[in-house]
Amino acid sequence: MSDEREKVTAHISADELRKLSKMQAEAALTKPWETEPDHVEFIDEATGLLCVAHRHPRYKNWCGYVGVGKEHPWHGRAYSDKVACAKDWLDTTETKVDDVGVINVFCANPSELRNGIAPIDLLVRCHGGLTYSGKAYWADSPDERYWFGFDCGHAGDLQPGMRSILTEAGCAPRESDDVYRDLEYVKRALRTAASDLAKAAA
Repeated sequence: MSDEREKVTAHISADELRKLSKMQAEAALTKPWETEPDHVEFIDEATGLLCVAHRHPRYKNWCGYVGVGKEHPWHGRAYSDKVACAKDWLDTTETKVDDVGVINVFCANPSELRNGIAPIDLLVRCHGGLTYSGKAYWADSPDERYWFGFDCGHAGDLQPGMRSILTEAGCAPRESDDVYRDLEYVKRALRTAASDLAKAAA
């Protein structure tokens, strides 16, 4: 323990210190965005693809990205591009509307789907559907990987930074049942997206 820390804690009783630790633990449970990191990278063990969780700098919600190499058939494609896929892709993949986005489902062309043509954003499951495709804007020196990503800023998602933005604008933030999508949730969504992106390259 440093000298400065000893000076501070010397004036706090053991009971007060335990109470403070409990309060910090409760705060971490109720406001995980205050204790989580803002950027995490990991290799998905099942696919070998690099995954990135990156917090939006202003809204404070997570965004998730999976990188694919030049050899991937979707490298350089927009997430809304239509691509060839197995005719039974959607039949053999358990997909919920929330995994690909309700708008993407409504815009899908049933005739094209039956003939093995679908937009990429209908084939990659994640949170709320893909909302990004491109280079690693968060990196100082992006490599050749091409990224497909999603965000946790949809209806029903709690964006912690939005409250301060509304307050600054003179609007009273409303109480809601919005859910904060934490880092573990985003990691699970990234692994699912990585699985679908790997399937496309198989």
